[in-house]
Amino acid sequence: MSNFDNWNTLLPQFPKWNLGGDVELEESDEDSYELTVRGASKNELEQYKQLLKQNGFATSSPKASDSQLYKNVGGINYNFDSEEPFMGGADCLSVFFRKE
Repeated sequence: MSNFDNWNTLLPQFPKWNLGGDVELEESDEDSYELTVRGASKNELEQYKQLLKQNGFATSSPKASDSQLYKNVGGINYNFDSEEPFMGGADCLSVFFRKE
């Protein structure tokens, strides 16, 4: 069962995915969630990364790839991981959200 309807409760520090596709949000382990979007494109992933950056997420250093974005709120680190986003196929996006 997908937790997408509970996004604001489970992942309040991350902007909600609103770029379409068939969306599932599943708990991977404690404080880690996997978002799978069937019908997503690389362009939509880039749009979502821009939205994260507009909401205070950044790379670990100026020269680092934006496949890992971070935000610290009250001493808690929030991480967006898109290192291998299309392992499931060209139109099946899979990314992770973590609270550390």
